[in-house]
Amino acid sequence: MRRFFVSSLPAEGVCCLDGREAHHISAVLRLQAGEHVLLCAGDGSEAEAELVSVEHTQVTARILSRSAGKNETACRITLYQGIPKGDKLEQVCKCCTEIGVSAFVPVSCARSVSKWEEQSARRKCERLGIIAEQACKQCGGSVPPKVHMPLTTAQAAREAGGLRLFAYENERCISLAEAMKQAVKSGNAREVSLFIGPEGGIDAQEAEMLLWCGWQSVSLGRRILRTENAGFAAAVLILGIAGDLDAAQSADDLHIAEEK
Repeated sequence: MRRFFVSSLPAEGVCCLDGREAHHISAVLRLQAGEHVLLCAGDGSEAEAELVSVEHTQVTARILSRSAGKNETACRITLYQGIPKGDKLEQVCKCCTEIGVSAFVPVSCARSVSKWEEQSARRKCERLGIIAEQACKQCGGSVPPKVHMPLTTAQAAREAGGLRLFAYENERCISLAEAMKQAVKSGNAREVSLFIGPEGGIDAQEAEMLLWCGWQSVSLGRRILRTENAGFAAAVLILGIAGDLDAAQSADDLHIAEEK
């Protein structure tokens, strides 16, 4: 069933969709009145609905049943990603949305080659938001990640909350896996801020600043990962240890048809 995002869901009655979602339903998918869709709200709730009227600027759907979304992660990751070159951030946003990252914050780091001006930053973040929304639909999520405007390393160091971890190639004592296992054991793994540097990584001054602000440096292993792959690899590890990637309990959940 096709899924679409709304700001909120009424307890009963009808729900109106406009803007990009109305255009997608009417002009792209060309859905008709009477077809069923799944509406997803920002609080994680979902509703099966029947399309009542389909116009180019507004679509009306009648709520049939409501339920809680089943595919959201309990561990919420905010990825602070050092701004990389080219369109690599789009790949990061797409893949990390699919695995379950909850929010993205581009960070202008000392070694970021690409520097975003205010106007281009707004435009790029809007595009990243669309990419995250599309990826969320594709993977069956209920709440698309929020894409924030860029910060400097100093701003990110001060503003982040929860368990704050940054991948640092010079870290030799503790791995990301060890840090997460300790956090799960102490009940401190519900909210994770993860900082990944751009090409060239996080420099020594930035690492010192992050440590001073209460962040913990962690190793991602012996091999050096590309910046566009590091966040995804780290998110998989974090969510796996937190229990958000536990295997489904049935073949139906996995969409696997057993051969008799």
